[in-house]
Amino acid sequence: MCASLDGPAGQVLWKLPTNATAADLERLLQTRFGTQLQAESFKAKLHTCCRAQGETLQDLYRDISRLIQLAHSGAGDKLVRYVGVESFVTALNDKDLEYEVLKLEPTDLEEAASIAVKLEALSDSVDARAANSSERAGGRAQSHPRTVFAVRRQAGQGQ
Repeated sequence: MCASLDGPAGQVLWKLPTNATAADLERLLQTRFGTQLQAESFKAKLHTCCRAQGETLQDLYRDISRLIQLAHSGAGDKLVRYVGVESFVTALNDKDLEYEVLKLEPTDLEEAASIAVKLEALSDSVDARAANSSERAGGRAQSHPRTVFAVRRQAGQGQ
């Protein structure tokens, strides 16, 4: 096993005593390259994660999903589902969208992301139609607050 290590992993061998076992090598590699010791750092990143200007919901979903795996590896499925929804919704950085997603009670990260994508698409289409109608009216646009529509669950989905 030692002969197959190269690069930074091979440099770990310099700290290994000559009478070390395979378990000693594994422990040393885990300490140097494993994510268990970095879990707290990943948890902090997860709690401070926020959707950047222009970032797609799919990119946000991927970031949250990756951080959850790194921060909570080995955690129970129920905890990971809860943390996933909570982290994603908080990171949306849009109070109206957060409210509408939470109102539909997603059970996991994937469902929360799917709901958010649908709601954002609906909101964007309403905004685009409003802009088009104001252009046709000769630029006399009336100001309307941004509307977010709730997507209803179909029978048999969710709860």
